[in-house]
Amino acid sequence: MNNKKILAFIAIVIGFFMTMLDTTIVNIALPKITEYYNANIEAITWVSNGFNIALAVIILTASKLGDQFGRKKLFLFGLFLFTLTSFLEGFSNSLVMLVTLRVIQGLSAGIMVPLTIPLSVDIFSEERFGAIVGIWGAVGGFASACGPGLGGLLTNAFSWQAVFFVNVPFGVVSFILSIAFLKESFDETATKSIDFLGIITISISMLTLILGLIDAPNEGWNSRNILALFTVAVISLIIFVIIELKVKEPMLPMQLLKSKYFTGASITMIFITAGMMAGSFLISFFLTNIMKLSVLDSGLTIIAMPIAMIVLSLIAGPISHKLGARPFAILGIILVSLSVYLFGTLNVDSSRFDVMWRLVICGAGIGMSISPLMASAIKNAPRDKVGIASGIANVSRTIGMVLGVAIIATLLSNNMRISGLRNYVSYDNTFKSFSLILIFGVIFAIFGDKSYKNKDIRM
Repeated sequence: MNNKKILAFIAIVIGFFMTMLDTTIVNIALPKITEYYNANIEAITWVSNGFNIALAVIILTASKLGDQFGRKKLFLFGLFLFTLTSFLEGFSNSLVMLVTLRVIQGLSAGIMVPLTIPLSVDIFSEERFGAIVGIWGAVGGFASACGPGLGGLLTNAFSWQAVFFVNVPFGVVSFILSIAFLKESFDETATKSIDFLGIITISISMLTLILGLIDAPNEGWNSRNILALFTVAVISLIIFVIIELKVKEPMLPMQLLKSKYFTGASITMIFITAGMMAGSFLISFFLTNIMKLSVLDSGLTIIAMPIAMIVLSLIAGPISHKLGARPFAILGIILVSLSVYLFGTLNVDSSRFDVMWRLVICGAGIGMSISPLMASAIKNAPRDKVGIASGIANVSRTIGMVLGVAIIATLLSNNMRISGLRNYVSYDNTFKSFSLILIFGVIFAIFGDKSYKNKDIRM
């Protein structure tokens, strides 16, 4: 294999790792940031929410603009902006400044993430596609899941600013390697005409949907504000579809969504990433609040999940390239659902080992399904539409993660209110209730669409 190709791929992988790491690494430092700025909980949550909202809003737009004007150019722009904001965040002198920089950082992450797959695909031959996506899935899963552990280590050893500064060396190395070894790539069929109405309507839809999901646990799913946000999201999406069906150069080719191979993989991915949040978001609270572990020990315990994810992702990626994604998706979501239910059997006397083997089951399920599903979504798009296909698949991942947190937070709040207790019973009921919701994902994977597999289609 050509060394230049390997270095180009390493540049992409480092950039992708950095962006995925930032979705979770900051959360563990929020208590320290709260103390530093003497802020309240509602205000401090925007350090994470601002990043996630901006990331979700820009993904599809970045995918299309990369297809039109050059994926390398846009990737380098996002990488530079991400690294710069990471550096500046460590010197923020106010919470407003920090949140503003996090929003900009989220936008830059949303620019980079959907470009990583099409850039990688252009580097290697089609025979290596399964291995490429396997590595991509392993890196993404590991980065997201190990965020709490690494964040705890850095915060404990240095300060909360370290969770931002850690991105700088990664960004510099990735930027240098990208300039030197990454080749430009385009969608050769795309024109330079920008679908402004499509960009505006889908951005409004994503913004209101994600904002509604984030605020719903606090305000109530049937509150006037939340219903208004969801209504705007649906109306904007409908208008977007109408626009895309009528314009000559649509931002999103609607015939792509007609592919049962593509849509089946994308929908299943929502369930898988929602389930992942039980093993990274909720279990971290259980470890610190119920088992009374330190932030550092909690983070090190959760590392069991990303380790399992890496191993299974690297194995499942290449194999699914030959066998298809469906068996991996079915087994993966079954394992995730089972692990979430088993989390509900933990109690205050449980050992760290009791938690870790359950996390291994969860990580194995995620690892064996995410890479094959992503491969199926990308593989079943025409070669020149890989960029926008990657954008849709990544939107599915993002929605799944935000939706998972929203449902978990709502269930936990309700269980605490019903039982009047803030002990392990509330957490156990939340885990078990969430596992029942994930059963819908199992049913869809088995019966809803039997077609998603890695095979070429032509439109």
